[in-house]
Amino acid sequence: MIQLQHNLSALTLLLDDLNDTGMLGQKITSVLSPGMTILLEGELGAGKTTLVREICRALGWKRTCSPSFALVNEYARARIPVAHADLYRIEHADSRDFGLDEYLDDGWILLIEWPDRLDNSDFPDVWRCQIAHGNGESRLISFSAKGEKAVDALKRLENSLK
Repeated sequence: MIQLQHNLSALTLLLDDLNDTGMLGQKITSVLSPGMTILLEGELGAGKTTLVREICRALGWKRTCSPSFALVNEYARARIPVAHADLYRIEHADSRDFGLDEYLDDGWILLIEWPDRLDNSDFPDVWRCQIAHGNGESRLISFSAKGEKAVDALKRLENSLK
């Protein structure tokens, strides 16, 4: 069961287990628009890659993997193309080094794990997603939004969870 708390541009969810993560991935994809970015933060094992996998699966991609060694994986044949960057293995990078802005310009969704390693990451429509361990398999997930499209999408996500 997903429990929620909210304010105008933020939303906090308590997920009981991995099944809730799958359901959340489906709900997220129903409100995402091309050109949006989701920055995923949390300690190792918190569930960042699991949420990415569920978002990609809901968009029609059958198999995903963490791009820890490739840095960016592309899922171009999904309903909305997705670029997934995992920056865990690097200390600092500029978003322009990976062409991340170009993905957004081309209508992709950009999912970035460990975004604190980006020096230049002022994305126009962005969700910041903080994932933390709860009791047992539960997870506390907090979203905040910046940009008109992202704020609107977060409101639609909240409405879909009621």
